[in-house]
Amino acid sequence: MGVLRVDLASITLSGLPEWSSFPKVDGAAWYQAIAAAGFGGIQSADPVACRAAGLDATTGGRVDTPTEAYDLARHWQDAGYTCATLHAGTGLEDEATCLRLAESIVEAVRRTGFPLFLETHRATITQDMWRTVQLVRRLPDLRFNADLSHWYTGQEMRYGGKPITPILDFIQPVLDRIGFFHGRLGNGGSMQVAIDPVRDADSVHLKHWQEIWTRAFRAVRANTPPGQVVPLAIELLPAANHYARTFPGPDSVLGEESDRWQQALVIKELAERWWAATA
Repeated sequence: MGVLRVDLASITLSGLPEWSSFPKVDGAAWYQAIAAAGFGGIQSADPVACRAAGLDATTGGRVDTPTEAYDLARHWQDAGYTCATLHAGTGLEDEATCLRLAESIVEAVRRTGFPLFLETHRATITQDMWRTVQLVRRLPDLRFNADLSHWYTGQEMRYGGKPITPILDFIQPVLDRIGFFHGRLGNGGSMQVAIDPVRDADSVHLKHWQEIWTRAFRAVRANTPPGQVVPLAIELLPAANHYARTFPGPDSVLGEESDRWQQALVIKELAERWWAATA
């Protein structure tokens, strides 16, 4: 049975508003503040500094050709990271090219022993649920980073108000192969929205996310070897990346709708609660 560990993607702290509650620190104190909040690791940060603060270090990147996965895996392994997530391709490839890219990732893991997790992401070969399931049927050893916000919003899983359970049934082969999560919650029109567990308790999107992550967590428990850690890195991107929504304040100046640091803590609590409920 796997063990869920909630991490933080470093980009979550990029471009925080001045009024953010995250401490105004840098250097070792920056890492210590993340550890003090109860996170277990950081994605895309210095692995030496992570370990000095008692944190694991993971990373991520992309591959566009079949020759890149092995070299990246070796590089990250030598740098001291424990695993990595990958964007692959642009989503415009034909089926044979998609398969070759996915095969190269599986082969790189086999040759290096370094875990690589193909990310479910827009504008990559996994942007489509149907095609991703077909990849799994051809490559059952493929493992995934489940950034399911790209499917929930990008493929409008809640389209027409229909139940999402049949969709989760269809993507179960992907859920059964999750080795990493990106923690972001969206609604039907925006991939990243501020969550208030009290205000949004009866919202369709929060109920859906509880159903999605509960199903995924059960799959992790059932399919991950005992004691193996499955990171869930909360990844809340800034407005500069066109993820965080902005609204005009009293001075008519646009600002982010929330403190992403506080939102990371909210999502951390939800993930841990929903994980515990699947025990």
